Amino acid sequence: MASNTKHIVILGAGVTGLQTAISFLTSPETQKYKITIVAEHMPGDLAAEYTSPWAGGHWRSHATLAPEDKLPREFDERTYRSWIKILTEGDNLAPQNETPSERTKRIGLGFSPALDFWGSETPETARDGSGLWWTKPGLIRDLKLLNQDELQAENAPKTSKAVFGVSYESININVPQYLVYLLNRATALGATLLKRKVNTSTGLPGVIQNLKSLINTPVFAVINCSGLAARHFVEKDEAEKLYPIRGQTILVKGEAARTVTLIHNPSTPPPKSSTLFLVPAPAPPFSAAGGPRVEVEGRVEGAWVVHSYGHAGAGYQNSVGCAEKVVGLVGELEEKGERARL
Repeated sequence: MASNTKHIVILGAGVTGLQTAISFLTSPETQKYKITIVAEHMPGDLAAEYTSPWAGGHWRSHATLAPEDKLPREFDERTYRSWIKILTEGDNLAPQNETPSERTKRIGLGFSPALDFWGSETPETARDGSGLWWTKPGLIRDLKLLNQDELQAENAPKTSKAVFGVSYESININVPQYLVYLLNRATALGATLLKRKVNTSTGLPGVIQNLKSLINTPVFAVINCSGLAARHFVEKDEAEKLYPIRGQTILVKGEAARTVTLIHNPSTPPPKSSTLFLVPAPAPPFSAAGGPRVEVEGRVEGAWVVHSYGHAGAGYQNSVGCAEKVVGLVGELEEKGERARL
């Protein structure tokens, strides 16, 4: 390894960590970096604390038009566009003459018609679609705002009278397969995997020391993609924002013809959630008060630390956009170092 090659260590091999490695290795500005992924669990493992394999679902943005959701909106949009591109154009791992069906099975992503219904009036139910950020022209494929006749024709859930609906082309995720795909792509691009349990008992400085001892080479930056495990070593005020949440994923025989979501059923409002029914159903592993934490902490034990966790049930649909944000943050750190040397 050349002496001027930056070494980036990614802590965690869930969807966030794996996609971050891929984004580093495919960005012209950072593909020269040495990337090492350190994690106790890798795709194929089914440990309870390894949350990525237990998720399930499809692309449907949770972000609102609120100013505090600016980053999640950007993450969701970038991920949707990236998934569309990879499903339509393929990637560097595609065998010759691969069919769309074969690509879907290999990657673990597939196009799916989606219907979203609202059971009561909310800021999102403006009839012209202006309450939903993702109805802007040119983003979502096959987007259609449904009137009352169309809602009935689409068999809106009978548990409540739907007041608003949207149909569009979503992307379903075969989570175990997609994680294996990300792992294979990351290693094909040059990422190194190190399956180790990192000691978190002495806080963030101890984690960085442990990682540096495992790598045994100078580390420019550590990307914390450890998910809920971050609460064991980040500062107290940040740890208190992280909490586990429970969901269920039910596997049934056959393929659903489409994905149907009922939002805001006024008769039985669920606690701490705005979605009542979702088919297929996601199982978000944890959440972070205030949304995802994607930021530079500073230097710790001689290495820059960048956090990327707290995505809750939006981890997959945030993944590409969030990873590219992290790449940009690290690029800024490198530029800062270059300016300091001049």
